[in-house]
Amino acid sequence: MSYHAAVDILVDLLEERQAYYSGFRRKVSDLHYMLDFGTVSCNLGRGSGNTSYVLSRATSKDLVVVATMDSKRMYKNSEAKVLTVDEINSPSFRLTSKINNVYVDPCSVIFKHIDKEDLYRCILSQSTVDMFILLG
Repeated sequence: MSYHAAVDILVDLLEERQAYYSGFRRKVSDLHYMLDFGTVSCNLGRGSGNTSYVLSRATSKDLVVVATMDSKRMYKNSEAKVLTVDEINSPSFRLTSKINNVYVDPCSVIFKHIDKEDLYRCILSQSTVDMFILLG
């Protein structure tokens, strides 16, 4: 089984879980819903295909969070909106449309710069989100 196929299975399983627990979305905050029912995490280490996975899956309705401007350049051909963690953590950060998926690549580096809940809060204060996909 390929890494891409494995992550796809995790995404599908989370979508099923979200459908099963859909009633909870109205009962808890967006932050708590996304932490409990809206996050896929997968880490097989560096060089396992995180970036190629995101490049092959992210659409114009998705957001990709990367660690640095150098990382952002790797996504120059992506349809998705790509922002560094510093751009998201800035007072001028704005999203103007709903985001389907938020890809965080690599989360092991990004979460050294911003707490996971703080990242979620920054994004959820600007948009509703279907799913966070944390890779690396």
